[in-house]
Amino acid sequence: VGNIHAIFLFNVIVTALTGVLIFAYALRLGYDDRLATLAALLYGLTTIAWPYSKTFFREPLITFALLGSAYALECWRQAYLARKRTAFGWLGLGVVFWLLALLSKEAALILLPMLALIAYPGRSPYRRVAVVIILLAGVSLLTGLGVLLGMLDALLNTQTARYEVLSRALDFLNGLPMARYGLGGYLLTPGKSIWAYSPVLLLAFLSPALLPRARWRE
Repeated sequence: VGNIHAIFLFNVIVTALTGVLIFAYALRLGYDDRLATLAALLYGLTTIAWPYSKTFFREPLITFALLGSAYALECWRQAYLARKRTAFGWLGLGVVFWLLALLSKEAALILLPMLALIAYPGRSPYRRVAVVIILLAGVSLLTGLGVLLGMLDALLNTQTARYEVLSRALDFLNGLPMARYGLGGYLLTPGKSIWAYSPVLLLAFLSPALLPRARWRE
C-alpha cells in the first residue's frame, strides 16, 4: 500500500468508524439495535458523507471527532448521575475527542455550546458540582491546546497563522457582511445545498414533534 492508497483509504475508514459511533450512540440513548443500524446506514448511504469519504478533506475527521466527543459526554453524564467511577474517564475522552476536532478544523469551536448541553446533568443534586467540573475541563482544554500549539510551532517551525485568535477574529468580522451569500449557497442553491446532497436531514425537523419532552437534548 503506497502513500496515495493510504491517503484515499483514510476517510473511508473514518466514515465507517463514524457509522459505528452512530450505532453505539443510538444504543446508549436507549434505541434498539434495528433502529441503531438504520441510523448508521442512513448516515453512510443517504448523506454527503458518502462522497466526502472519497476525498482527503477534513470534514469526515471532524465529524468523527465531534460525534465521538458527544458520545463520550453522553456517557459521562449518565455515569456521573449514576455515581460511577468511570464518569471522569468518559469526560476526559470527550475532551480529547473535542481537541482532535479543533485541531482538525477550528470551526469545531462553533459546536462547543451543543457539547456543553450534552454534558450538562440537568436537574440533579449533583448539578453544581458537574458544572464546575465541566468548566474546569474546558479551561484545562484551552490551556493545553495553547501549550500544544506552542510546542508544535517550536518543534516544527510552522509559523502558521491559523490559530492566531485576534487576526482570525478580525477576518471573521470583515467577512461577516458576505456571510449571507455563503449561507444562501449552503441552504438554497442546487449546486451545494446541504438539503440537495443530504435530503434525509429534512426528516430531522420532525423530531421535536415525535420525541418526548424528556429527550430535549436529542
